Amino acid sequence: MKDTKITYTCDVCKEVINDYCTTTRRYLDVIFITEQTEGRCVKPYIDKIALDVCEKCMEHLLTGNYIYAHGAQGHNEYYFKGKGKDKWT
Repeated sequence: MKDTKITYTCDVCKEVINDYCTTTRRYLDVIFITEQTEGRCVKPYIDKIALDVCEKCMEHLLTGNYIYAHGAQGHNEYYFKGKGKDKWT
């Protein structure tokens, strides 16, 4: 029998979440800039989706910043708008 270790990563900054018990999957409002079927650019819209978010990204989110996303058919990239993807710190 193999032991399988599951590693959870933040959907926004891609860092490993060490303590998954304190940072669980949360339903958050995300601003999409592409449609979800074909990935074409559309007028931005908000959708509520389940994301794994680390404590650092959650603190950034709670200070009034929004998570943006683009992609299609479940292959989305999440980021905070500002200094570029994953470079807001």
